[in-house]
Amino acid sequence: RIRRRVGRLLKKRGIDGYMENLETLLNPKVIERLRKIYNIETEVIKQIQTLISKYILIQHVKKWFLYSNREELARSVLAAQFEVKQWLSEEDKKLEKLAEAVKSLLEQDKKVYIFSQYVATAELISNFLCEKLNLSDGITLITGEVEDQFIKLENFQKNGKILVATPVFDKGTDIPKADAVIVFTPPLSKEGLFQVVGRIRGGEVIFLAYRGYEEEIINELVKSLKESFQGDLE
Repeated sequence: RIRRRVGRLLKKRGIDGYMENLETLLNPKVIERLRKIYNIETEVIKQIQTLISKYILIQHVKKWFLYSNREELARSVLAAQFEVKQWLSEEDKKLEKLAEAVKSLLEQDKKVYIFSQYVATAELISNFLCEKLNLSDGITLITGEVEDQFIKLENFQKNGKILVATPVFDKGTDIPKADAVIVFTPPLSKEGLFQVVGRIRGGEVIFLAYRGYEEEIINELVKSLKESFQGDLE
């Protein structure tokens, strides 16, 4: 019920893409950026964060409630509290790692393609990199909500430095000018990952993931990818 309530609140404000990574909405910097972009009221943000914290706690307790003694239950509650504390840290480590990777690639004069499964996350990435790396231009954002997608893609191929995109391109659409692809949020299927990686026709592939559930998804997808390439993927 709590998850459904959170989903309704996020959908009403156009950020329901975060349902797959609810914990990121406990991060102050992420919330501040979303507040500016979507003009979300402070009281609504507090309500969302309270519900997410409760949801995380319940998920931990549920694991042990039927089968564990009191000591194990107590450890599970403490683990949930620790996770919430970690997510409330001032820095969003995943975005910081992204900025480090992009900066390094740009210094090597490489063009970068960043993939995000969700529109809200893609917009967040674009704004964050623009501010963090002091880029007034050079970032191309292409999502399902952006017009003239292929014109923007062509402009990136000619003059752009960074492309941030969601899965909007048709199967077979390549981005041969990109020297590296960074997968920030994983595609929903193995086939989706093949399309993302295959668009750049070789080059460097970087995966970023939060520890835990998202990391497990990435590991499974990468394993399938390596098997398909018969171990040639590093």
